[in-house]
Amino acid sequence: MSTHAATEAPVKQAPAQQKLPPGPRLPRFLQTIAFILAGPRFLEACRRRYGGAVTLGTLFDDKFVMLFDPALVKELFQGPHDQLRAGEANALLGPVLGQRSVLLLDGSEHLRHRKLMLPHLHGQRMQAYAQTIQEATDREIDSWPLGEPFALLPTMQSLTLQVIMRAVFGYEPGPESDELRSRLRAMVEPLSRPRGLPLMMLLGRLGSDRRGAAQQFDARRREVDEILFGEIARRLSGHETTATGLAWTFDLVLHSPEVLAKARVEGDEYLDAAVKEALRIRPVIPGVGRVVRGEPFRLNGYVIPPGVEINPSIRMIHRRPDVYPDPAAFRPERFLSEDAPDTYTWVPFGGGTRRCLGASFALMEMRIVLARVLERVPLRPADPERERVQFRAITLSPRNGTRVIQQSPPASA
Repeated sequence: MSTHAATEAPVKQAPAQQKLPPGPRLPRFLQTIAFILAGPRFLEACRRRYGGAVTLGTLFDDKFVMLFDPALVKELFQGPHDQLRAGEANALLGPVLGQRSVLLLDGSEHLRHRKLMLPHLHGQRMQAYAQTIQEATDREIDSWPLGEPFALLPTMQSLTLQVIMRAVFGYEPGPESDELRSRLRAMVEPLSRPRGLPLMMLLGRLGSDRRGAAQQFDARRREVDEILFGEIARRLSGHETTATGLAWTFDLVLHSPEVLAKARVEGDEYLDAAVKEALRIRPVIPGVGRVVRGEPFRLNGYVIPPGVEINPSIRMIHRRPDVYPDPAAFRPERFLSEDAPDTYTWVPFGGGTRRCLGASFALMEMRIVLARVLERVPLRPADPERERVQFRAITLSPRNGTRVIQQSPPASA
């Protein structure tokens, strides 16, 4: 599978005197505006002009490198984890997740935490949650209105939170669990605010000078409490991204009659492919960065100095026409062919030693929910066009929450 598009400048070895990849000479203020108002178009223009890597600067980060080429992404993901710090790149999540969350750790400490947690999210232990996911899906389905538009995203958030509460906390449905669910949602609410990212960036930059609830909480908790809080918050943030991925999946499937028809009758393999294709077209997270520390990092001849973040653009990698012909088309069959995308051309969960711990669980959960809803409920999209993207803190969400209409009562569970 080729990794260089004919429509972009090829990735060339940097001349000896050039350290960082080239980039636009626009002032940081104008680049910030371009990101906010025309992010995908701005990045596509950069890809076409500068090739597989570009140096950019905004008001939030005066210098960073974005990657558009899978070959460069592979170099980054396979680079030394003690030199390429993903925890530092995730620092803006600190006010929500806590400083001891595995997402904010680096080096040997991160690997130790990852090794402890990984068995719980794979294999037979993971499969044991399948019934919990189906039961939570049935409860949500039974609460949906009939014959009138409603947004799927909030119901998917409720569903995935129910799964986390039962799988992690052992809570069964009831008044007590409803109260806990409300409090847990409030804890990670900044992750779903439409304008939450600038606030989180500000909180992250303030560091020890943070004010309000985050500062009060920090002042009271000990290291063990912080670790527990971080892991609870990490799992809750995972429920948010899974719910958003489900909302996008339903938006794409329901707007594709041929795919919808196949998804109703095909088995798990096709449903898995539909979920993966949805995450290709609509990745929930825009990037998965690494901050260079220690020695400069050499990347395809470029020399990236310490302190600079390198961030693969997931959306741009997923839209490469050389890897994905007709990249805007929703075609689950891409993931059923012998030439299926690999770990560097399909990166919705990141990669390397920092690949999302819950990736396998999320894919399983999305497949089970998709299958159960299509089995029980005749849904149709409430709007004729696909949803547009809206930034909600760290996630790329459907602007209107994926509005649908239930055409007749659901089949019996």
